[in-house]
Amino acid sequence: MKTKLFYTVLLFLLLLGCQPKEINTSPETISFTDEDQALISFVHQKTDEKIGSKVEDFKVVKVSYIEQSGFGQFIFNKNEERFEGSFYAEHNKNNWEIVHLEIAKMDVNSPFTKLQVVGGLPNKDTNFQIICGVINDSRIKSVQITYPNNESSIIMIDNYKYYFDVRLGVKTFSTIVAYDENYNEISSY
Repeated sequence: MKTKLFYTVLLFLLLLGCQPKEINTSPETISFTDEDQALISFVHQKTDEKIGSKVEDFKVVKVSYIEQSGFGQFIFNKNEERFEGSFYAEHNKNNWEIVHLEIAKMDVNSPFTKLQVVGGLPNKDTNFQIICGVINDSRIKSVQITYPNNESSIIMIDNYKYYFDVRLGVKTFSTIVAYDENYNEISSY
């Protein structure tokens, strides 16, 4: 067990050093650049259009940039129901274009939710995958996403009650497991 934990921590540290530029909007601090704000406003507008009316309490909780692409996660309320979503946008000629926008009703009874989006990158011979969700069980302190090639992402959960992972060239995941502070499994997909 100690060996498994050692390799998991080592893998986490390696992956942490290889992440794209990201924005975490934790409850304590929210700061965005003008470029970030333009993307967030555009995603909010497109979400309103997709839902068919203005959504309430719209909040982008994660944005990750890879080259000219923006990938992100958001939450909002509509008629007292909670929703979560993710997006993929391309930056072209000083404007953002939404390529994929996925929205789902949040399962507030599940220990944690899972939203998966897979799609192709325009003008590139590869695809992307976003896996994200909301943590509903306060015992959850980390989420591990394992892919078919045995690569893993470990997302530590503190006061930030969301997890998000984007991968290029991957179409699916093998497992998503949520752990408590002692690395005991709480729930999985």
